[in-house]
Amino acid sequence: MNTLVDWPGLLRGLKAAGITQPEIALQLKCGQATVSDIATGKTSDPRFTLAAGLLRLAREHGVEVQPLEAVREAA
Repeated sequence: MNTLVDWPGLLRGLKAAGITQPEIALQLKCGQATVSDIATGKTSDPRFTLAAGLLRLAREHGVEVQPLEAVREAA
């Protein structure tokens, strides 16, 4: 289960690092609409290959990955 990560927050971090949704989609070999769905929370549990790719991109670009629980506690 991948819902332990704040996926929208991770994508905001990639955007802040200058990585666009189309670039993410190209690197993950998925559609930009899929990336958008994850960014908006419409898809909260991306398949394993997408989750692993997003975590790899975050690591490569120095984006901090927040556990979902930490985000809920801060709200």
